[in-house]
Amino acid sequence: SNQGGNNNNINPVNPAFKAKRKALRRYFRSGDKFDHLYVARNNNNKDEKLKKSGYKFEGIEGHLLHKSIGGAVPLYRFYNKQDHFYTTDKDEANGQPKKKKNLFQKAASAIGSFFGWNKKKPQPYKSEGITGYCFENKVEGATDQAELVALRRYKNKANGDHFYTTNENEIGTS
Repeated sequence: SNQGGNNNNINPVNPAFKAKRKALRRYFRSGDKFDHLYVARNNNNKDEKLKKSGYKFEGIEGHLLHKSIGGAVPLYRFYNKQDHFYTTDKDEANGQPKKKKNLFQKAASAIGSFFGWNKKKPQPYKSEGITGYCFENKVEGATDQAELVALRRYKNKANGDHFYTTNENEIGTS
């Protein structure tokens, strides 16, 4: 008999499917400070503060876990005074390696700076902490993968705003 040991014939349910979750609430601000903001919480008690900052609640995009459980990883939030950026890779926001410039590029950059031709670079992103915890891939032991939906990231090249959605039909690309 197998007393107190693991029964290899039983596939354990990932504890994350029973864990406490929080809603990922989506807000939008239009005008000069165009931005999408995603906040993970189960109540709307801070909506008035966000309204005063120009944000309008658009709906619940999905759910995140409160803590890392069952292989969930942090979803980090960054901000650069014009855009909120979310990623599971904390080095991604500002971690793009700088390419070395050749002599011609260095000269062109110096001339451009002298005449004011160089475009203003965007502000670097600063960490605003962990929004919640999510899965980067399908989860082993999941009995219902339908509960796990992809959060897709898009960037508006015209204004630099990042937009996140679980609905692939929302931006009209599918």
